[in-house]
Amino acid sequence: MKTTRSKSDDAPVRVYLTLAIAMVLLIGTMAYVWQVGNRMGHTHPQQIDAVMLLKMEITTSHLWLEEVLVGDRLESIDSVWQHVDKADWYARALSEGGHNSEWTFAPVSDPKVLEDVRRLRPELAEFRHLTEQRYKARTTSASGMEIDQRYHEAFENILESVDGLESRIQLVQRAQLRAFHQLQALAVSVTFLLVVFMVCVVRRYVANRKIVEKALRDSETKSRNLVEGSPVCTKIIDLDSKLQYMSAAGQDMLKVPDVTPYYGCEYPPAAYPEAARAVLTKAVEQAKAGKISCVECPVFD
Repeated sequence: MKTTRSKSDDAPVRVYLTLAIAMVLLIGTMAYVWQVGNRMGHTHPQQIDAVMLLKMEITTSHLWLEEVLVGDRLESIDSVWQHVDKADWYARALSEGGHNSEWTFAPVSDPKVLEDVRRLRPELAEFRHLTEQRYKARTTSASGMEIDQRYHEAFENILESVDGLESRIQLVQRAQLRAFHQLQALAVSVTFLLVVFMVCVVRRYVANRKIVEKALRDSETKSRNLVEGSPVCTKIIDLDSKLQYMSAAGQDMLKVPDVTPYYGCEYPPAAYPEAARAVLTKAVEQAKAGKISCVECPVFD
């Protein structure tokens, strides 16, 4: 016998599949927004800190060189080189990323900011070169000489470039923050729509299920009424040969006022005469073997 699968049988699978897809989209949207916000929360402060530290290091190197040139014995030229190198390291961290014992910096992603950083590094290299020349000429050149002027001019140019870099980074970050707020609003809208969609799917499924259940109940009631109104004795017997149901016509034939005590008992029950029970038992065995049999026998002595 060939069986067919109805659409109502597939309905729960479709509902669960639809809800699963909607849930994946919802979780994916929330995860993406969280990832973007988390990345901005880490990279934005780090980039501003890198610019400020770069400015502090180059300024400190400038001050320390002046102290060394006037003969301050508490400072050495090595500390000047260290601060210049640190300033260059922060510039390189902005363009390529980097980390040290205290900080971890992500590289800038905006092309214009990256271009400004790359222009700054040659300025730092030139500043270091002028610092070396000025230090070497400390015993032969007086204040106001060309090397001094070039050195101070390079220092001022670096400060101006760093200030411009900081302003551009802040401008880019504000634009990214506005875009993130728009993304958040879009995510909230998508989340709301997905929730509404899932609620509608569930409500529709529940409503359709109620309709199907009502139709089944009506069909069962109709079938029961047809069976109860039929003059034919209708019985339901399980695979263990236990009586599960007998129509009113059968009760009337057996002259049994209440057949329910026989439900769950071996068929045919004791209400049948002995002669009929033997014939009916054989018919049941044939039915269990997949055979069709016709039986005619008296149901009472």
